[in-house]
Amino acid sequence: HMNVLSNVSWLNSVFNDQLEWHGLKDFKLYVDEVLASSFEWGLHNTRATWLVGCWPPQRYLVTDGWVRFPAGRVTLHIGGISLVVSVYNLRASFRQLRADIECHGGWFFLGSVGKDAEGLEVTVDRFEASGEVDVACEFGMTAFCMALMVWQQHLSAEVVKWLPQFLTAWLGSTQQMPLGPGCPDALHNTVSVTPYSSKECCEDSFATDRWGCLVGGQFNGRHRNKREVVQGVTCEPSTTDPGQWVPQCERIPGTYKKTFPGVCREADRLPWQMPDFKKPDDSEDSGWSHTLTGLKYFAIADMLLTLALLWCSVASCGIACGTCGGLRPLGA
Repeated sequence: HMNVLSNVSWLNSVFNDQLEWHGLKDFKLYVDEVLASSFEWGLHNTRATWLVGCWPPQRYLVTDGWVRFPAGRVTLHIGGISLVVSVYNLRASFRQLRADIECHGGWFFLGSVGKDAEGLEVTVDRFEASGEVDVACEFGMTAFCMALMVWQQHLSAEVVKWLPQFLTAWLGSTQQMPLGPGCPDALHNTVSVTPYSSKECCEDSFATDRWGCLVGGQFNGRHRNKREVVQGVTCEPSTTDPGQWVPQCERIPGTYKKTFPGVCREADRLPWQMPDFKKPDDSEDSGWSHTLTGLKYFAIADMLLTLALLWCSVASCGIACGTCGGLRPLGA
């Protein structure tokens, strides 16, 4: 296994940039030095495949493994609520997960995560978790914060119990997550596109060989390691073969661009790195906007409830005890 000392500033920047790119405004996440520097992980029963010039790219790792956080904290700021999540000997193990790798601009990216060599959809039975997680308010002693303290042990058990479901949802939806620099130009995937006599045939469903690579230049259809049916790859007239049609490199899943006629290569820049990238909808009608509004109302309600409880306590003391020093006897 390995002990990893991470660049915490870079790590927090990646987390929060991803949250912003996904339209989750007013949601900030920060890990501390202890959590990052104590992070440990290990892999075993590992198999790797790396085929050149293939699409869907056959560059993946199928492995068992584990990750462990001996200690540390994560601070969350969400819609006016600030929480500190402290972990103690938190450990998660997984079995036979498939990690697909991409290369863009000299960086390695985690393209997607599936299970088994086929890259099927991740299921919760592939994870186990243990350890302790404490959730507390970063500031203040409101009614909500006191409730967290009272239910701390129960909440910790529920969080650990829920962790495999979170990992299933998170990893199952992961796409093009940056892993770090070091991918040379020679490892960037390239694909040759085959010309077809008609646009309809070019955009028809694909066929694959025994290694899982496409036969010819068709890309639409259900691929075994893709979560959704690919149906957006359109074709254009060939610039080198008049009367022929070839797929548009920019429409191929995995972010490709044309380098030479008939050749597509993994692009150096991802869509969200482009100046004209349109972020996910964060309008008033979006789901996150409604969630954020609800959290803000909850924070206001929590403060009002705390003030009401405090007022009731002071008022009860005044009614029962006069000046809190005792009532005068009747007739005195």
